[in-house]
Order: sequence, then structure tokens, then C-alpha cells
Amino acid sequence: MAVLIHFKIKADKSMNTAPQFTFRPVSDDDMLDVLDWRNQEKVRLAMLTQEVISLEDHKIWWAKKMQDSAYNLHILEQDGTPIAVQAFFDIKPEIAAWWAFYFTPHVSDNLLEMMKVWRQVELSGLAYAFDVLSVDVLYCEVLRSNKGVLDWHKRFGFGIADGSISENTSKYDLEVLFLKKEKFTKIRKGMKENPLNAVKIIAS
Repeated sequence: MAVLIHFKIKADKSMNTAPQFTFRPVSDDDMLDVLDWRNQEKVRLAMLTQEVISLEDHKIWWAKKMQDSAYNLHILEQDGTPIAVQAFFDIKPEIAAWWAFYFTPHVSDNLLEMMKVWRQVELSGLAYAFDVLSVDVLYCEVLRSNKGVLDWHKRFGFGIADGSISENTSKYDLEVLFLKKEKFTKIRKGMKENPLNAVKIIAS
């Protein structure tokens, strides 16, 4: 099922053609790429699990998650190039879900270019959670050392949740963030810039 969702995002006036974004579920063809991307040092250091993941362990994890109805793994592509992996887990349809994402090596290290991509990644993930999964609240966990990510999520309306809802707070120095669907709807309606482009969200 494909769902077209429009975001009101300021367009890059220096470009004659707006980039095309596709938010799609992973397939088995993505398995090795996802492992390579997840094992990037800068990705690992932002995660709770920071050791290099072996191919054997990844295959076991992949087989398990692909059969888990409460887990969805998606890739966001820009003009056909994968730019981010987005995971939704502990999904309770129309109630709540947890969310995490990371960039692929195709995203530039240039801060300005990264910010453009980051905004699109954030909005596509939120739209999928609230418009497709129809959850009422979305949660995520961020290490306190990752201040840039904490501040970025807060720009999109995330607030600090009660840390007791995650057992990880007793093991790691992190914040649990949450965003309600009602708040995101108000934020999206309040965006005054012209739409950047339609994002094609492929639910399954």
C-alpha cells in the first residue's frame, strides 16, 4: 500500500528540481547493506549497543525481526539513494510505538547538507508513525551525550518522558522522549513554508 503524504518544508531555492523521497520497508536484499551501515563507527557510538555486529548475529536478528509484527524497519531514499534507516518497535497500533533512526554513509558530513536531510528523515518518520501506524504517542531514547540529537527532536515537539517507562534508563545515561499525535498535528498545520515535495510512503 502506498500513501502520499505532503510536508510543508522550505524548499532549497538553489535547486531547480526538488529531490524525490521514498520511505519504504526493507527487503532481504537490504540485509547486508543495513549491517554495513549499522556498523559505521559514528552510528555505533550513538547507539546503546556499540560493539561491531557480526554477520552471523545480524542474520539471526534479521530473521527474527522480519517475523515480528511489532517491529518495522524502513529505509528513506533520496532520488533512489538510501539516506537513512528507520526502526519502529514495540508497536501497539493506534496506541504507541518506539522509534530510532540513523544515517547511511551516503549522507554528507557537511553540517548544512546533513541538516536538510535530517529534517526530511524526522518528518517522514513522524508521518509514518502518526499517519500510517496511527499511534497516539511516539517514544524514542537518546543518550544524553548526544546533545545535538536531543535538541533536534525537541525542535519537532518532543518532550521529556518519565524515564521509568524504559528499563534502559537504569543501564545507560539517556533521556526518554515522547511526542503526542495531537501536538505533531498542530505543529505540522503551523508550518507556513511551501511544500518541498510529496514523500511516497510505502507502508508494506
